Parts: sequence; structure tokens; C-alpha cells
Amino acid sequence: MVFSAALLGVIIPKGVPVCDGSTATGLSPAFMPKMLAGILGFFACLLVLKRPLEQAEPLSSLKLFPARTFLTILLFVLYIAAVPLVGYLAATLVFLPAALFFFGARNWAVIIPLSIGLPLLLYWFFSRIMFVLLPCGAFS
Repeated sequence: MVFSAALLGVIIPKGVPVCDGSTATGLSPAFMPKMLAGILGFFACLLVLKRPLEQAEPLSSLKLFPARTFLTILLFVLYIAAVPLVGYLAATLVFLPAALFFFGARNWAVIIPLSIGLPLLLYWFFSRIMFVLLPCGAFS
């Protein structure tokens, strides 16, 4: 919930440039991040409300940051750093198969079409339907 509030209150307003709207068509670039942050906050509230109803495991038995969690965060940080440099499509075409493989997918007949089709579909959706420009990279 705190992360969702930070997204809505600080990170999105400071990190997503929005024009004044006088000549803009389509949705604001901040629309999707705000919507996802709201959904994230909603589900976080549901988890908080659900937790007292279940038999909770003692906090002393929980690992705070196992290696897999750290590697996942590192993978996402590398992806976020790569998007402005090489663009959305190139970064996602490398990141998505790596993430799928890291999380246990081993069927390359699924990984390859998904890793190519999903980024292309999302790029088309955002550029043609929502009129949101995705990063093209510093080299374009």
C-alpha cells in the first residue's frame, strides 16, 4: 500500500511527463501507470484485510531477501535502465525471454513466440490505440 501511494503521489507525477492537454489526443501517458498503481493498492488492501483471517506464520521464520528476490529486482533494474538506451522493443525482446527462463519456463516453443508477439502487440496497442509513445532509445 505504501508503494502504491508513493507511485501515485510522488513517482508518477515526477517521472511521467504530461503535456497541458490543449492539443493532446488520446490518453495521458500517466493514465496506465496511475491505473496500475491503483489496482496494486486495491489488491494490497485486500491482502492486508485477508491476513488476520488466516493462520499467519511467525515473522521470525520469513527470509527478508532471498537470493532469488534480489536477482529478480536486479533483472528489472537492468531492464528499466536499458529501455531509455535501446528502446522499449529491443529491451523487452531481451528481457522477456530472460525473465521467463529465470522464472522457470523451459518450453522454447512458448518462450520465443511470447517474447516476440507480446512486445509487438503492446507496442502496437500503445502507439495506435492509446497514442502513447514508447521509448525508441538514445541511438535512434
